[in-house]
Parts: sequence; C-alpha cells; structure tokens
Amino acid sequence: MTSVIGLDPGVTGGVALLPEGCGAEVYPMPGGPLELYTLLRGFVAKHGVRGTGFVVWSEKAFLMPSNGAKANFAVGRSAGLIQMACAALGLPLYEVAPNTWRPAMVGRGKDKEASRLLAIQHYPHLADRLKFKNSHGLAEALLIAEWGKTHG
Repeated sequence: MTSVIGLDPGVTGGVALLPEGCGAEVYPMPGGPLELYTLLRGFVAKHGVRGTGFVVWSEKAFLMPSNGAKANFAVGRSAGLIQMACAALGLPLYEVAPNTWRPAMVGRGKDKEASRLLAIQHYPHLADRLKFKNSHGLAEALLIAEWGKTHG
C-alpha cells in the first residue's frame, strides 16, 4: 500500500494527505515554493522514508484563454511549484485531467459544491475543515488523492 498526496493546484486549491492505512489531512495550497516543499517534506518525514511509498496526484493544469493572463500565470506558477517540490523530494508525480477524475468520483456535470459534499461524506472527521462553500479546493484535493489511490 502507498501513501497518496492529492493536489488541486491554484490560488484556491488544496493539498490532501492520505497516509497509508487510514486518516486524511487537508491544507490550503501554499502560495510559495518553500511552503509547499516544507508541507510535503513534513508529511514524508512523518509517514515514511524519503520518496519511498508515496505517490502524488495533481489535477492537470490547463490554460484557458477566457481566464486572462493573470489567472493563467497563476495556474502555470502553481503547476511549476508542484513539479519543483516533488522533484526536490524525489516523489513521483502524476497528473490527471479533471474530465477523468471528476466523472469517476463526483459524476458528470456536477459542480464544485458536489465535490465538497462528497468529501464530507467520505471524510466526516474533516467536516469542520470542509464546511464552508469556498473550501472546494480542499475537497477536490481529497477526491483527487482518493481517485489516485483507487485508479492510479
């Protein structure tokens, strides 16, 4: 069995840590490279040996012309932070498109609120962290990690 890290990139994204066995932790996506590296390094140190028994699943970042330059820059920056942190820690990184994991986990045509409610069902001990409408990034990171654990 492997510990799984799920990442929903972006400013409102999240980091989900699913250690081998049971349990889960969620954190907002850190804004800088050192913060993301430190968070992932702490999880690896707490749950195993450097890079052994861990896999990282991140939602594949897409640039959208309708989002504008500033939003697209933030998406690209976040994807780069994730790649850097995983490379520095020797963690294998896999990307999954939203149109692959979302239908399998949440269902076709469901919105981010559906992701949040499903994550609360699957991880009731995190309900306090997921209770706000804007915590969908945390919820989606959990579901990406869960998808990676079962489908990856």
